[in-house]
Amino acid sequence: MASARLSSAMRHASPLADGVGESWCRAQVLGAGLPRPRLKHALLEDGDEEMVQPDMDWSGLVLGEFDGAARYERVRVPGDTALSASWRAIARDDRLRERGIRVLRWTWSDLERHDVAASCRYRLQRAGLIR
Repeated sequence: MASARLSSAMRHASPLADGVGESWCRAQVLGAGLPRPRLKHALLEDGDEEMVQPDMDWSGLVLGEFDGAARYERVRVPGDTALSASWRAIARDDRLRERGIRVLRWTWSDLERHDVAASCRYRLQRAGLIR
């Protein structure tokens, strides 16, 4: 079973992915027949400043982020803690929601339960991107 999951994740691997978790998310999304997301596509704020470069996005309306254990260590800035990095991510998600953009966050538990596609399908439907 684990080798089938690894094989599926590897088929959907991309040099743009930060790790196997992102690839496994994409494998679950595509395996469910959902649209292929853009990877690491920069979304801009008014004034052309980059607001976010999500793991996956669908038309800039629905974003998908895989949150592995090392994620907040990677996004830390000098003098930062993992906790303050996670608070910045929460504030960023709030700003995105204010613009009508929905952010989905998945963890290893979601992957293991195969919950990624269901949550994604729901949000893509709500955004009018699929029926």
